[in-house]
Amino acid sequence: MLEIVNNGSQGKGPDWHETWKKSEEVKTVSKQIDELHEKAKGRGQDTDEKPDPDEQAEFAMPLTTQIKVVTQRVFQQYWRMPEYVMAKWMLGLVSALFIGFSFFHSDNSTQGIQNIIFSAFMIVTIFSSLVQQVSLFQFDLILVHD
Repeated sequence: MLEIVNNGSQGKGPDWHETWKKSEEVKTVSKQIDELHEKAKGRGQDTDEKPDPDEQAEFAMPLTTQIKVVTQRVFQQYWRMPEYVMAKWMLGLVSALFIGFSFFHSDNSTQGIQNIIFSAFMIVTIFSSLVQQVSLFQFDLILVHD
């Protein structure tokens, strides 16, 4: 598609921007846009007519409805892809067991306390990357469905 569109800029094919500007459809679209602008101007001049608060809202739906719909979509996607969920659970479980057994029975010396702190750091870094992966997965789902 990009090769076809870019051919016009290189002189090999039609210039799609110019073709659009010369078409009948652009006139129809421009007329519709002008009508919408005129309608909006006419509505603003009436002092008796108050704007509908729903039309003036920032979002089309309230926050609670958005959260409900997005959560439902995410859980549907998780239900459809159990391998992804199981892979994340296994990664968390195996890494926690590995780190836990690597530093099992650390003594109360300076080296033992450093080992415990290091194991806590490793757990935090692994689980933060898991949270980021799950968050990105959810973000991708939202973009795909919208």
